[in-house]
Amino acid sequence: PTRHVARRFVAGETLEDALRVTRALRSDGFLVSLDLLGENVDGLGEAEAATKEVLRSVEALKREELISNISVKLTQLGLDESADVARANLRRIAEATEGTGMVVRVDMEGSDYTETTINIVSELHQDHPHLATVLQSYLLRTIDDVGRLNRQGVAVRICKGAYAEPAELAFQEKSAVDQAYLRAAEELLTHGYYPAIATHDEQHVDPHAFQAVHDFSGILLTSRGSQHCAAFFVDVAHEIRGQLNDGMAVASDEALVAIAKSRDLSHTVTKRQLHHEGADDVIESWAESAAGDNSSVRL
Repeated sequence: PTRHVARRFVAGETLEDALRVTRALRSDGFLVSLDLLGENVDGLGEAEAATKEVLRSVEALKREELISNISVKLTQLGLDESADVARANLRRIAEATEGTGMVVRVDMEGSDYTETTINIVSELHQDHPHLATVLQSYLLRTIDDVGRLNRQGVAVRICKGAYAEPAELAFQEKSAVDQAYLRAAEELLTHGYYPAIATHDEQHVDPHAFQAVHDFSGILLTSRGSQHCAAFFVDVAHEIRGQLNDGMAVASDEALVAIAKSRDLSHTVTKRQLHHEGADDVIESWAESAAGDNSSVRL
């Protein structure tokens, strides 16, 4: 029974399982971020093993030419044993993904690790701009961290947070967490660098929840009517940016339409990031053909 429930959220127990799911999602036009589950490893040996497994995933993705992002946790890379070791292991992963179009996202953990995580990401980001991180809206400090990382040009994904934190460090009421979440999302949408907005809360998938959207020079694709709401990410921009950096035409019309037709994901992509004259026409054409459907497309 546990495995049946977990299958909704976990791609599998092996790299081969993850690659199979990645292929299927990519063929449907979705972007993917691979996350080797695990944190607070027991000793440097386990940290080295985890780092090697992440690097093995990177090599497999490159070999199969699957565009995918990578997520890691610093305690998985040895932070509890040594910040220097964790930094070095993260650098190895950043170097292995250099020039591939992959984004390496450092997940945020409990508040004991917040400052160290931000410091390490900020430091390595100077040499590896495809390094990104995550902030948690329930922490009192987060709105300041959003401003700091925005100024540094570090891509941020905002989520609410899932660790038990004391009142002196985190909002305790859901309404306060929600307000902080929306405020951080506004800042990221207005001033951030390829922001990602993650939520399972359907009220936050409503585009009208974000006032910044109305002042945001972009395309908001949103879907409604799903029985459950999947995580809401804006990582489409990373693939488009990679194609532009490679001097390629952005062949993203089909991917954007596939995303728009989906029922469980929403994406925001700025027109500055698209740089593709045909995208608006394709999406407008699809929107007209989808009249009467629950999905909506706002330009």
